[in-house]
Amino acid sequence: MNHTERSRRKEEERLAETVAYIEDVLDAAEQSRIEYKQHIKQALIDLDHLDSSNSYVNILANANLLDTTGNKLHQLRSLKEKPYFARMDYKPRGHETADVLYIGKTSLSDRESHEPVIVDWRSPIANLYYEGQLGDVSYEANGYMYEGELQLKRQFQIEKRTLLDMRDIDLTARDQILQESLTTSADNRLKDIVSTIQAEQNQVIRAEMNRPMIVQGVAGSGKTTIALHRMAYYIYQFAEDFDPSELMILAPNHLFLDYVSEVLPELGVDQVTQTTFIAYATSILGNELRFVSKDQRLQILIDGPDHHEQWIASFKGSKAMKCALDRYIGDVVSDWLPDEDIRLDRYTLMSRDELRTLFVEEYTYLPPYQRLSKIKEVLKMTVKQKADLLIREVEEIYDNKIDQVRNRIKDTEDRRKRVVRLWDKREAHLEKMKLEKKRIVPDFTKQLPRKKTVSLVKDLLTKKEVSKTYFGDDLSEDNISQLVTRQRKLFKTKELDLEDAAILLYVEQALFGTDQEKKYKNIFIDEAQDYSYLELFVLRKVSQTSLFTILGDLSQGIHGYRAISDWNQVIEDIFPNANYKILKKSYRTTVEIMEKANCVIQLAPYKGMVLAEPVVRHDKEPEGILCDTQKEAMNTILDIYYRLTTQHYQSFAVITKTGHEAELIADSLRKQANSLTVELLDEHANYSHADLVVLPSYLSKGLEFDVVMIYTDQEPFKENSLDVKLLYVSMTRALHRLFVLYNQENPGIIQHSVAKGE
Repeated sequence: MNHTERSRRKEEERLAETVAYIEDVLDAAEQSRIEYKQHIKQALIDLDHLDSSNSYVNILANANLLDTTGNKLHQLRSLKEKPYFARMDYKPRGHETADVLYIGKTSLSDRESHEPVIVDWRSPIANLYYEGQLGDVSYEANGYMYEGELQLKRQFQIEKRTLLDMRDIDLTARDQILQESLTTSADNRLKDIVSTIQAEQNQVIRAEMNRPMIVQGVAGSGKTTIALHRMAYYIYQFAEDFDPSELMILAPNHLFLDYVSEVLPELGVDQVTQTTFIAYATSILGNELRFVSKDQRLQILIDGPDHHEQWIASFKGSKAMKCALDRYIGDVVSDWLPDEDIRLDRYTLMSRDELRTLFVEEYTYLPPYQRLSKIKEVLKMTVKQKADLLIREVEEIYDNKIDQVRNRIKDTEDRRKRVVRLWDKREAHLEKMKLEKKRIVPDFTKQLPRKKTVSLVKDLLTKKEVSKTYFGDDLSEDNISQLVTRQRKLFKTKELDLEDAAILLYVEQALFGTDQEKKYKNIFIDEAQDYSYLELFVLRKVSQTSLFTILGDLSQGIHGYRAISDWNQVIEDIFPNANYKILKKSYRTTVEIMEKANCVIQLAPYKGMVLAEPVVRHDKEPEGILCDTQKEAMNTILDIYYRLTTQHYQSFAVITKTGHEAELIADSLRKQANSLTVELLDEHANYSHADLVVLPSYLSKGLEFDVVMIYTDQEPFKENSLDVKLLYVSMTRALHRLFVLYNQENPGIIQHSVAKGE
């Protein structure tokens, strides 16, 4: 038996021992779970309502243990089939022997010796596996630097408790392993990235957690998986004092959320809030209003560009809008300033200056409307403390006057009349003061602002004179008229632009504040290039945290008409201490596909353009296929599918430019596909594992497929910025093979960009 065979035999034995140990731990954990349930049941039986404290403590303790054991069971079950993916031998400086460490998705220790059976990939020492090279290395943990020698890095391919392959890693072998992992199906790649994280990706995942991170990553650079693993790393780092529900990931649509949902439990981030910007805004603003999504808007613009709609969307998401809102909010707050003394009779309970001091100095830590509510509470206490004293003082004044009359006036009848007159006056005055006292707080409440966020924003956007006051420096009178006309129509239908959500949210948080449960400590935004300046700004304001991880690619900015155009303004104005990282390497697609895609994106150049550098993985050239009829195209699509399924490709997508054409193609394929399942994806759909999925270009962003067939018939990609980016996005969804089917009468930019022979 040679060295390699002996090593493999030892690793197989070690794997079998690990699986057996996990089985033992699982059995013990399951037994503990049963016991905890029995303890809870018995404690409920023993519960005595007269002396229940001990029983409650017992129930609570066992419930917590049950919950902890349940989580542990879930982790162990996920480990059982594939306990680890790597090994490294690390000899700390000053030690004679090396520590043999096996790296997996979570940690496991020996119950008796407490020695690590499996080391969590997120642990500090595991960083050596991702970034260290054989020889002298160092890593940092708990503020200390540890040095030693990395003697071995070994990667395993384990499936269903069986060691399929193992390989010792040096630089050359690592490239080979990466290439092999990239040739796998799209269905497995998202789950398995933890075993092939590259050094530049690892640096982003483990980058400083107390600073915002902005990543410009080319198509296929692993932005989504980096976001998910950075979340998992964050939870690991702050596990003892952090709740995963305090993290939020904002995705472009629900289709994308469903696409990544399978990997979340494996990474331990399934408790993270997963939502879209519209859903998050609606959860704060309420459900009375509906917003047109970016994808709905884009479909409208693709069908027939509306330049009014584009510039209005751009303005409403801009820094100029943010500055106008600040002025408007400032004036609203000024109108809210208390302007009169609070009086009881002729006495001042709280002066105008006292009220204003509370508003502009004492309670500035609260949003303006909450300051008024706080002042109302102070006023209640003041009335309670002072009003009765003042009433008693007035009562004493009258009583003294009555006593003086009684002592000074000798005439009995005259004295009686004067006393009665004073008494009646006293009673009327006191009654008047008591009524005034009752009305002080209600009258103050009536003066509180009646208009809420929607009404205030409606005034700003639909009243021409108000719009001119705040937008006059940025827009012409004609532009203001166009804006006001559009907004009146939108408010009437109660279906607003997406950009209106950010405006409403900005005003809401500035004037009324946001519930604590809507504030997250750490926010991850994927496909951030489609966010406007105001959306990013308001997210920072609402959350009251700077801990954002923002990932995007300006080359995929298909919503560029309303979104950011560069990261510099975001860094300068919103996240001034952000850590900025550019990822140039594309791990998704082949050299041949990426080179064609790079040619396409250069048809719409922009400042600071970063072209993708494909990892050296070759396959066949993208094929341009001329189809004169739709029937010919359908036959070609099915022929490609049947031909390539025999080559172990598992996911196939047909991508069209528009949603309308996607519907037509899906219907045609269903009629011709016989036993094949064909699924049309829209933004609300769940991610499908159908034989063939059909979707429009703008929904494909963030997804990937083994084989992509781009089809254009009557709706070609044209040579404008939007269409160029849509085609670029569509092309870069392909992992292995790309086919472009087009009509000679409507080739658009397809023919000279990707057609065969060009």
